[in-house]
Amino acid sequence: MAEYPELDKGRRSAPRFEPGNSLAVSHGGTVALWKLQPRVEVIAARLREGLPAQRGSDEATVLILAGLLARVESMQAYVEKNGVFDARGRVRPVMRILLSTETAALKAADSLGLNTRSRVALGLDAAQGSALTEYLKERYGAGGDE
Repeated sequence: MAEYPELDKGRRSAPRFEPGNSLAVSHGGTVALWKLQPRVEVIAARLREGLPAQRGSDEATVLILAGLLARVESMQAYVEKNGVFDARGRVRPVMRILLSTETAALKAADSLGLNTRSRVALGLDAAQGSALTEYLKERYGAGGDE
C-alpha cells in the first residue's frame, strides 16, 4: 500500500493473513461464494427437483437461494463448533449475519413458491414445491414435534 499512503492512515497494525493460514478461517457468512460452490450445486439440484413451476427465469433465484443455504450451513457449523458466545460472553457477530442470511433465504424461497403461503399466493397447488421442505427435513429432522 506504499503507492497509496493515505489509505494506510488509521490502519491497525494487525498482521495480514496469508493463504493457507488457519487463522484466516472464519464462519463462512462472508466467504467468497466460489469456495462454497460444490455445496451450492448440490443444494441447487435438490431445489430444482421440487420447484412447483419450473421456469428458466427462476434459475438465478435458485442459485441465490442455494448460495444462501450453503452459507447458512457453514455458519451453523461454525456456531456448533465455537458456540453462540465468545470468550467475553458476547454474542458472536456471526449470529447477526446468520439471521439476515436466513431471512434472505426465506424471501428467495417465497419467490420460488417453496412454501405453502407462497404457493397459494402464486395460485399453485399447496401440495407442490416441497423441495425446501424435504431439504429442511433431511438436514434438521422431521419437525417440531420431537
